[in-house]
Order: sequence, then C-alpha cells, then structure tokens
Amino acid sequence: DGVFAVAQGGAGPPQQTTHLGSPAQVYALDITSINAFGLSRSQLSAEDQESWLIWDEPVYSPCTGDVIWARDGIEDRLGVDRETPAGNVIAIHCNGVIIYLAHFREGTIRVATGDRVEAAQPLGTIGTSGNTGVPHLHIHAERPPFAGEFSQNDGVAITFDGRFLWKPRFIAVD
Repeated sequence: DGVFAVAQGGAGPPQQTTHLGSPAQVYALDITSINAFGLSRSQLSAEDQESWLIWDEPVYSPCTGDVIWARDGIEDRLGVDRETPAGNVIAIHCNGVIIYLAHFREGTIRVATGDRVEAAQPLGTIGTSGNTGVPHLHIHAERPPFAGEFSQNDGVAITFDGRFLWKPRFIAVD
C-alpha cells in the first residue's frame, strides 16, 4: 500500500534515460515509494539505505507464471556493479513474455528457478543489490527466449490496470 513514483522509465527519451543500452529494457521502469510530502526518504542523507521509504518493502508477483531465473546472494550496496547489474533478480515467464524484477534485498527472495508463482504472491523485498544508486524496484518485460542478464531481446511495454506508465507518473495502491 502507498504512493509510488516512476523514477525512471517509459518509452525512449526523454522519459527513458538509464535503460536505453539494452533493447529489452526500452520500456523498463524504476519504481520507488514517496510520502505525503513527495519525498522518497526519511532523512536528507541518501547514503543510508534504511532511510529510503521503499527499502525492505515487499514485492509481489505481477502475474501468474513460471520462475525461469531466480538469483539471490548479491550484497546490498549503492553503486556500480557491471558484472551483476540486476543484482538479486527474478524472471517470470507469463502471458507469453518474460518479466524481470531486479534489485531485491539479499537473502529475501522466496522463490527458486522452476517454481510456479501466482499473481500477488510475495517474492521478496526491495534492496540495493546490483547496479543501483538507490533502493528501487526495476521491472521490465521482454520477448522470449530467456537470454539471461544481458539480453538483447525486444522489449515489451508494461501496463498497470490498463495504464502505460512513464516518468514522472505516480501510482496509488491500497
């Protein structure tokens, strides 16, 4: 529950600036939460991960499908990670596409490769694993086949309740 903001994302520039290096991520979204004042953290310092409102918040499966990749064990930290940019990640094959959810908190992923998940099933919590400067949920969809972390597959636009989101959109969930 809460109010969430699309910090990065949409379809191409100017909404999309950080994900354009991969055709699979052309519609990728980076989502964070905000409070009643429009702030995404409780302190001025961005260095304290726990000051971010979305830190350690639950992530739920956006669809029913099969987990084709789940990785945990990547340390939470802020900064560049070129080897494992998705960090702790889950990829779900559903509705003919692959949905990637990335930057889970280390040790919180509740599913494994090969598991079947239902829509709204808890998957883990938000962290800062991988290539990230702040806690957030990265989500994108791409066409199969599964090609791992550095896919060059075609991206697929994601809608939420029939709405296409892009920066700087806000979503209220209750």
